[in-house]
Amino acid sequence: MEIEWELPDGFTVGEIQWPAPKRIELGGLISYGFEDVVTLIVSVRAPEILESGISLPFKAEASWLICKEVCLPGDASLSLELTSDKEAIKSKNAPLFEAARKRFPEKGVLWPITAAVEGKALIFKMMQTDQQSLPSVLYFYSDEEGVIDPNAEQEFSFIGENIAQLRAPLALEQLNQPLDSFSGVLQSADRSWQVEGSVGSAANQSPVSMVDMNNSTGIEGFLLSVGLPGWLLLAFIGGLILNLMPC
Repeated sequence: MEIEWELPDGFTVGEIQWPAPKRIELGGLISYGFEDVVTLIVSVRAPEILESGISLPFKAEASWLICKEVCLPGDASLSLELTSDKEAIKSKNAPLFEAARKRFPEKGVLWPITAAVEGKALIFKMMQTDQQSLPSVLYFYSDEEGVIDPNAEQEFSFIGENIAQLRAPLALEQLNQPLDSFSGVLQSADRSWQVEGSVGSAANQSPVSMVDMNNSTGIEGFLLSVGLPGWLLLAFIGGLILNLMPC
C-alpha cells in the first residue's frame, strides 16, 4: 500500500502502521502479506492552534497490489471531511481501529536477544527470563527487502535449558556485503514483536564474504564460482523466473 496525502494546512501524517504479516505461497515462492480484510492505520497530527467548528477536508490517492491466482494493481481516490471541535468524539469505526491495534507487533521482547552473522545466516540468540518464557516457535520478518531469504526455511531450536537460537538464511544479494543492523518482526504461534538492533560478529566466525558464496552447492554455487559471467547468467535466470511468475 502507498498513499499520497492532500491535507488541510498545518496537518501532518506519519508512516503506515502495519499488522504482523503472514507467509503466503504464490507460484512456488513465499511472499509476505495479508489475507482477507486488513486495516492499516496512519496517525494524523493537527496543528497546535486550531479553530473550533471549521470544516477540514482530507484527500488521499491510494495504490496497492492484491493477489490470488494472479496479482493485480488497484487504486482509489479517497476523501473525508471532518469538523474540528473542542472534544474528540469516537466514530462508529472506533472498534475497527481498536481491533487493528491488537494485531500490531508488540514493542520489543522481554528477553535478551543478540544477533550475529554466521556463515550464510543471521543468527538470533535469546535467553529466557523470569518475566517471559521463550516461545516454542519463532520466525523473523525483515523490514528491509533483500536481507533474509523468504523462501529458505528458518530453524528455531533450543541450545540449552534457557537459551534458544533462530537461524534465518540471508538473501543472495546480502551475502557479499556486511550486515550492521537488523529491523523487523519476530513472530511466534500467537504473538509478534517489533525488534531492531545491531549485528555483532559471531565468535570464531569470519564475516560473510564472496568466499562463502563460492562454497554454495548445486548449479547456483557453480555459477557463482565462475565469476562475472556466472553471476550475469544467474541474474538472467532469476529475472526470467520473475517474468514467468503470475505477478
